[in-house]
Amino acid sequence: ELLFRDPDQTSLMKRVRLFRAFGKVQTVGSLEVRSTQKRVVNIILPISRRLHDLSLFLEHFKTYILQTNDHERLFVTIVYFGSELVQDAQQIVHTSFSQAKFTRFTFLERTAEMFSRVRGLQIGAAVWAGSDVPVLFLADVDLRFDNEFLERCRLQAQMGKRVYYPIPFRLYNPYSALRGDGSHEKKLMHINNKYGHWDNNDFAPSCQYR
Repeated sequence: ELLFRDPDQTSLMKRVRLFRAFGKVQTVGSLEVRSTQKRVVNIILPISRRLHDLSLFLEHFKTYILQTNDHERLFVTIVYFGSELVQDAQQIVHTSFSQAKFTRFTFLERTAEMFSRVRGLQIGAAVWAGSDVPVLFLADVDLRFDNEFLERCRLQAQMGKRVYYPIPFRLYNPYSALRGDGSHEKKLMHINNKYGHWDNNDFAPSCQYR
């Protein structure tokens, strides 16, 4: 299965399937054109405490996603567990998104519950009130991704047919790998075997429909 991006319309992808059975390569079916232009990604982030990591996640999100992506195709659902530091977390979220002029988010509080990622993802998926059906990206606060990933998320997830499980690149200690470079965030977006390894057994992050 080969995917090609339309050079004139970045939201259009062309897919062709090839098959080779002890002979020449043959196409299977016809050329298929898919559009991701109207597909909204709802990024669901369960969290409790970890305010420093939340700040880093949001700063990365502003830099690599919000400055280059269409805000109308994004939504962020943050589910916060516990009463400790909840007001501080809410302030961080609102300040960060207001600086980026991003309004398509919700902050849900579960102050009486202990942290549960599965429970948070379930809550985040259930509260969607929009008319369109979004692709759900089940995220973690430690994840870093860019717009290319979100396009793959929109493209690969198929309602009632397929869930997309990306293979994450798991870092070693980034401060050790990058020798304490304070500007390491940008470098972490470049895959390098000196910094970490591919984790083929991590099925936590995924893109799917409800």
